[in-house]
Amino acid sequence: MRPQDFVGMAAYGDYGPGYIGTTIAYSQGGYETSQRASRVAPEVEDVLTKAMQTLLK
Repeated sequence: MRPQDFVGMAAYGDYGPGYIGTTIAYSQGGYETSQRASRVAPEVEDVLTKAMQTLLK
C-alpha cells in the first residue's frame, strides 16, 4: 500500500484477538485459525485491510 515508505507494525497483543488469519485460512483449518487460538471471525481480514488503506492514505 505504501511501497515507497517504511511502514512498521507492533505485534503480540497478549490476551487480545489471538491469531488473525486470512479469510481463506479459516476454511483451510489449522491451529492458528481454530476457535482456541483465534478470537476473530474470518471477515476480519476485510475490516483490517480497509482500515489499513484508510490509515495509509
